[in-house]
Amino acid sequence: MKKKNKLTKIKDKTKIKNSDISLKKIKQKKLIQKYLKWVNDKTITKFTELKKIKISLKILQNYIIEKNNSKNEFLFGIFYKKHYIGNIKIGPINIKLNSAPIGYIIGDKLFWNRGVATIAIKKIVNFGFTKLKLKYITSNSEIKNLFSSRALITNNFKKIKKEINKNRKLFLYSIKNPNK
Repeated sequence: MKKKNKLTKIKDKTKIKNSDISLKKIKQKKLIQKYLKWVNDKTITKFTELKKIKISLKILQNYIIEKNNSKNEFLFGIFYKKHYIGNIKIGPINIKLNSAPIGYIIGDKLFWNRGVATIAIKKIVNFGFTKLKLKYITSNSEIKNLFSSRALITNNFKKIKKEINKNRKLFLYSIKNPNK
């Protein structure tokens, strides 16, 4: 009999709680292999800038090192309990506007449409407003990516503009720090 993966029970639509999700720096080499698999999976990157790019292990390692050493951009792994399931980034910080964009990807498909992005966005917005003292946080979502738009709107982001260029059709979102 085949041994069940610890995460197979997540398929039963168990409610994911805020306390189940944490954001941590990506340091372990084994996590980089998962990340590499995600960024080169066309289904996962369908609504991202990565959809037409092949990322090598070296490029990804350099990217993670650069973000981990930056004082202007912050990359975190998204974890469900102890399981690495995605990434979220804030930055680069625009000093003049006291703002920064966020971007995120849920790489583990078992966690798609489960509210994980909503929780991760809430946590990164809190980090941006409390630790970085930002005035605004921005994001974008491909027009067809309804789940991403919903995660942003649930976190009180306001749709500020529609942007269409030759590569992407986006909604742009922003949230203002209520304490500034």
